[in-house]
Amino acid sequence: MIGVAVKVVAKIGPWKRIVGDLKQGRGAFWVNIRKLWSIRYSAFLRRRFQKLSTSGGGSEWADLSASTKQSRRGPRKGHSGSRSFSVLTDTGLLKKALSVGASGNVNKKLKHGIRFGIGGPGTHKEGKLTIGQLAVIHQKGNIAGGLPARPIVVLPDSKTKRALRNDMYRALKAAGF
Repeated sequence: MIGVAVKVVAKIGPWKRIVGDLKQGRGAFWVNIRKLWSIRYSAFLRRRFQKLSTSGGGSEWADLSASTKQSRRGPRKGHSGSRSFSVLTDTGLLKKALSVGASGNVNKKLKHGIRFGIGGPGTHKEGKLTIGQLAVIHQKGNIAGGLPARPIVVLPDSKTKRALRNDMYRALKAAGF
């Protein structure tokens, strides 16, 4: 027989909603995480793009062919000065599309994450291709046409994965978990 007792119960009404939101991928928590992840992943892709384009492709992208370099000897039409031999930076269109909200940027919410890449109806101003079609051509390459694959949208590196994971931990902690 219990003489004196105190019943201690956590009021889980609000917690049920928060846990439900987490499971369903909705609520302010997910809005904030998706926004943060988009910015962080975009920064990773843009840093990688810049590094590979200015290093002649490094070990991941093939350097420009000799004929492409030869055709870039003089200034671009309507410009003065010399041209660079950076890979995939002729117009800057693909790199810009890696920025959140830019033309050609795809940033879709998923239940527990994001889908991020290049696509949409925006067109390349010097051609008939959409930005997405241009990205696919460079992402996959065209062996028959002599264009090597230069993957633009890739899985995050271990440093970025760790940062994304830490973002989640901090957000969960801030939410009281």
